Amino acid sequence: MTAWIGLVDLSLADGNVGRARGAFNVQLSDTAGVRGSVAVAQSGGRDEVLVFDLDGDGTPEPNRAEGVEAFQAVTASARAWVGPLIVQGFFTARTVDIPAGVFGTLFNRRENSFDDHLGLLEVRYEPRLSSRVELRTRVYAGYTYYHSDFLYAAEDEATMTAFEQLYQETYRGFWAGGEARVVAQLHPTLRLSAGAEAAHHPIVTMQVSDQNLDGSENPVLDESRKFSTVAGYALADWAPVPAVRVSLGGRVDAWLLPEPSDSFVSFNPRLAVILHPTARDTFKLLAGRAFRAPSAYEQFYQDGGRTSLGSTCCGAALRPETLYSGEIEYTHRFDDEWSLLLSGHLQYAQDFIETLPVPAANDPEMLGLTYSTNSSTDQRNLGADVEVRRELLDGWMFSATLGTLTSHYLDAPTAEGATANRDVPNAPYLFGSARAIFPILDRLLRGALRLSVEAPRRIDLRTNDTSGWAIIADLVVTGSVDDLGIHYALGVYNLFDWDYALPVSAFPTTTLPQRGRRLMVSLSLEL
Repeated sequence: MTAWIGLVDLSLADGNVGRARGAFNVQLSDTAGVRGSVAVAQSGGRDEVLVFDLDGDGTPEPNRAEGVEAFQAVTASARAWVGPLIVQGFFTARTVDIPAGVFGTLFNRRENSFDDHLGLLEVRYEPRLSSRVELRTRVYAGYTYYHSDFLYAAEDEATMTAFEQLYQETYRGFWAGGEARVVAQLHPTLRLSAGAEAAHHPIVTMQVSDQNLDGSENPVLDESRKFSTVAGYALADWAPVPAVRVSLGGRVDAWLLPEPSDSFVSFNPRLAVILHPTARDTFKLLAGRAFRAPSAYEQFYQDGGRTSLGSTCCGAALRPETLYSGEIEYTHRFDDEWSLLLSGHLQYAQDFIETLPVPAANDPEMLGLTYSTNSSTDQRNLGADVEVRRELLDGWMFSATLGTLTSHYLDAPTAEGATANRDVPNAPYLFGSARAIFPILDRLLRGALRLSVEAPRRIDLRTNDTSGWAIIADLVVTGSVDDLGIHYALGVYNLFDWDYALPVSAFPTTTLPQRGRRLMVSLSLEL
């Protein structure tokens, strides 16, 4: 028996951000089907005023950039299945204008833009070998593409003629891999999972060039860095009694990198203990270790000394980031609707990769160059959260959350120009939110309200200045006419039109203004 469902969505936000989406779902049988979607979006961007010294007279002044974040985008996905066989794919592409003077480019020029693509394909085969054993296998492939065009003010060395210099970056990547995992229920109280994964990245290229006055090209960077990864893992889930569950596992990853990068092996264990002392109380204890390998961009990117140097400019190769984390959580359910959650968490971070100013010895002309490097000191993040929640029932839902976070370097940073302040930039020390869903006219009209509050953030290592408080409210009204398959929504984001800015890097200013009040309207039709 075949059944199908179609869906068409249209939305408009802020007067100039339009989106359209079509989707379908075809059920061919109880064990076979296919579904997919395609979405497109476009925006003319917005005007933004940035305060900085554009004309070089030493005095910051307001400067207007037009068409900030103007973009065009398309996204498509599809999934088909027959029994234990699943094939799925995803593709997205976008072009974005960047007229805000990033990386020292000419300000208010929409020719500054980038284009990036991402494609993924996966085939999964997950048969049940017996009543106690499952096999889960997959093969996958993916690709990335990125290209940017930037304009800079330049001067021809031979003729001393000023001109606008085109600077281009193109990155390509392709990878393929496979994974196999066996899940075995060895005992009613014990389940074991074990598997292995391998991937190869034969295409990892970075090409950078700029143009001369006569249009000829100068190669700046041409890197090809293929590499491979292999991994193995195991996980045991043990529930000796209904009130106790323990999960213990570990994963070993080996990254085989070309010189001058250092290949490495990382072992990352994890532990979870879940206790139910009563029917209404739950305790969770979580602990683990994780890593992140430096990307090819972080390792090798440099633009010929225009704004940055390579990560090895000061002698040391990048090391992988390492994070140790632990969390304890307690949940109490007052009844089927209301609950209270309390949690505390700790993260200890080593070798975090940061973008920092190049030391003066490597930047003799004082150009303000930057480079990627591991943090000179470890970081500690200590936080706590509390949440009161009413589950969605009869059209009503409520949730209120309050959290605090202290994020510090264990020692004063030694980066060029850094102050003795050990606060980690861009980390709010206090944040909270309240969310509610409520009926207005049964299914014809429902409301959703979100109020978020965030404390100031430190802007960067070279100053103790902070951003301001942010209080953001969003209100959305939704409804449906089920007999006609119509769904609709009308929303107002940043209802109070709160004026706030967040820390950024690579811009001519250290903070970037965020969006003010804006409207959204959406209409969908189920076919």
